[in-house]
Amino acid sequence: MSLAAALLRGVVLPAEPAQALGAPGLSAPGPDGLAVYLRPGGKQGNHGIGWGAIDPYSFKVPAGWEEVGSFAGEGYGGQEVDLRFQGGEGRLEVVLAPIRRFIDPVPDHVTIKDIGSELKFIKAFGTEITGGNPIYEEDIVSSGTVTGPLGRPYYVYNLKLGGGQSVLVSATVLRDRAYLLACKASSLQWRKNKSVLSDIRDSFYALE
Repeated sequence: MSLAAALLRGVVLPAEPAQALGAPGLSAPGPDGLAVYLRPGGKQGNHGIGWGAIDPYSFKVPAGWEEVGSFAGEGYGGQEVDLRFQGGEGRLEVVLAPIRRFIDPVPDHVTIKDIGSELKFIKAFGTEITGGNPIYEEDIVSSGTVTGPLGRPYYVYNLKLGGGQSVLVSATVLRDRAYLLACKASSLQWRKNKSVLSDIRDSFYALE
């Protein structure tokens, strides 16, 4: 992606060569202590046959967080997980999931609202977020809809799951896929890092 195109979309490109900083696509930390991750255009995943090019997405992580696995999808137990980061404050996963099982044919300019309500969406993709367990209405502490760059809607959630685990989710739909970022934290991590975990979730967006 060119610098001009990135700026039009509100993306902060890495300020230094990514290879010198750790995970490819990760910038140096900014004044707020957060580094910007921008998925490299040529990055490959373990998504199996039938997966086309993946649109880039971006989010922020605290200094010291590292990508798990040598490439996206490795050893994550499913083809939907594209990437995982972890650090002392918690961990995150980016899940890419086809939407054709819910809406086919996919209309032009599809958005997450075409899938359904906030409740319908999180229940539909709950197993991708948890690794197999469904998400129920009582697991939702709060949810809402926000507008991202270029007017694309995102559903955001605060979930409380078994074992006291807190999960913050930001999700959108682009073309024929749902893009979901899930920040996961233990009860102790949540109490100490609620603000920074919320900042991570709220920094996520997919680029067109």
